[in-house]
Amino acid sequence: MQQANQTSINKPRTTKRHFIFATVSIFAPVWVLAHPGHANDLTHNAFYMGLIHPFTGTDHLLAMVTVGLWVALTMGSRLQQASTLMAFVAAMFIGSVLSMQGTHLPAVEPLILLSLLVFGLLAATAVRLPNWIAFGITAFFALFHGFAHGHEMPAQAQAMGYIGGFLIGTLALLLTGTYAGQTLRPHASWAIRTGGALVAAYGVTLLGLA
Repeated sequence: MQQANQTSINKPRTTKRHFIFATVSIFAPVWVLAHPGHANDLTHNAFYMGLIHPFTGTDHLLAMVTVGLWVALTMGSRLQQASTLMAFVAAMFIGSVLSMQGTHLPAVEPLILLSLLVFGLLAATAVRLPNWIAFGITAFFALFHGFAHGHEMPAQAQAMGYIGGFLIGTLALLLTGTYAGQTLRPHASWAIRTGGALVAAYGVTLLGLA
């Protein structure tokens, strides 16, 4: 009986620790960005300019973290999770190359904001989609995120270093969201759903103001 009581006491504490750690994982990129000295470093290193770029826009940051949360919440297969995340990264790369080649894509900013609404709703509702639909939605919106990244490349930056940097930064945000989602799912899936709903509401607000 004493052992059973001890187990019941430890379980809430473990759950609380998981929740705190996952929450810290989600917001850690924002705290890292706030570290002084980044602005000076950005002007001298193309790779670093690209690496930090996904963290400098709230729309990009939230979209990538939310994709990770949605993937962790709704996709049980590690292969499906990895494939969806890599579809995002690959489409980002294609979008950035198109932008640097001078290709025109319509409604880039509205579609980036729409991605917040879509990814937020997917996480909030925990909807499970067939693989090809999940890949398609992910890649479609990632194409526009990548296009914006390429369009915003500083004139003095070396293209391949910049692209490599923002792809690694993107992957870091996707994995952060996925890890946080995997940690929260067994104990506090409501937190993922709530976060998704807030991101969706933020996307609607930005679309209304655009």
